[in-house]
Amino acid sequence: MTLSGGTLKPNGNSEGSGSTSLGGSVVSGTSAFGMGALTLSSNSTLDYGTTGKATLTFTSFSPTAGTILNILNYTNTTENISLMKSGIDGTDDRLIFDANESSNLSDFSFNGVGATEIALGGGYFEIVPVPEPSTWLPAGLSLGAVVFTQRRRLRALLSFA
Repeated sequence: MTLSGGTLKPNGNSEGSGSTSLGGSVVSGTSAFGMGALTLSSNSTLDYGTTGKATLTFTSFSPTAGTILNILNYTNTTENISLMKSGIDGTDDRLIFDANESSNLSDFSFNGVGATEIALGGGYFEIVPVPEPSTWLPAGLSLGAVVFTQRRRLRALLSFA
């Protein structure tokens, strides 16, 4: 399938099947590609829409240099901060490839948010948005609170050095 500046709208229809992954091991389902290779010849859009959850599984992704696949209306309820758990067919929108796409992650944009991938096992990889900075804020505040509360111990430790 070649996208050349258009919009692909799955409207809740899936092509291929995915699997759920936990810690890099497939825990349910088997993956199968359904749409062949995805070629991007110019900036294009993948709009999941609001009419259902779709799983799209491709063999590979071949973008022309400098092109972006902008992904809109993507909804995934799984926690992907640790990148340990992928989406679930029928519950989450999913974008799966039968090839490692780590070298192409800069060509994906989830409505302005960058992308990362989750290894599903068996050579399949799910592309998901990078967690939003707001999810990292509580972790940063927690670390700051620990440093602040332990500053006297840190000073005492440094004065002995």
